[in-house]
Amino acid sequence: MTTGTSLPWIRSACLEDLPLLASLLTDSFYDPEDWPGFLYPLLKLGIQADLKQRIQYQGHYSRCLTAIASPTPWPGELVGSVEIARRLSWPWQGFPKTYAYIANLAVGRLRRRQGIASNLLQVCEQIALDWQLYDLYLHVMADNRGALQLYQGLGFRTVSIDSVPFSWRRARSHRLLMSKKLVRH
Repeated sequence: MTTGTSLPWIRSACLEDLPLLASLLTDSFYDPEDWPGFLYPLLKLGIQADLKQRIQYQGHYSRCLTAIASPTPWPGELVGSVEIARRLSWPWQGFPKTYAYIANLAVGRLRRRQGIASNLLQVCEQIALDWQLYDLYLHVMADNRGALQLYQGLGFRTVSIDSVPFSWRRARSHRLLMSKKLVRH
């Protein structure tokens, strides 16, 4: 699927993307300064192993997408990624019976604020609608102002706040659960 002339090309992730994808996610979600020197590469390897399983088992209701700066030359510069999956709720959660959940939205530090994250989320919305799911959920850290602004600007609303008592970066932080109701046009 293409996304326009100035925005990257979005496609399903493949095994060849693993090293770049693991680096993107590790660099986006973990500060190397918070990890002793030898542990950060191990963290990246762990993320890569986890990604390998998810990419290998992508199915009808699970997708890992990558944003590539250009579809040629292969593989191109990987500039962003996101995962979307169909989930079933537990009765006590108060969610719809089935919903779409977005995870691991990441854009390379030098490529942020260029519309890549918005574009990845729009593709996720279309996938959810194709799956006939009309409720979209995601988590975000409460102190991630850029992400909060993006999600709120795209129509996501906070539905709950979870405490995260043990965080590597901060003594105490909160994670927000946000949702968006989708409408087929």
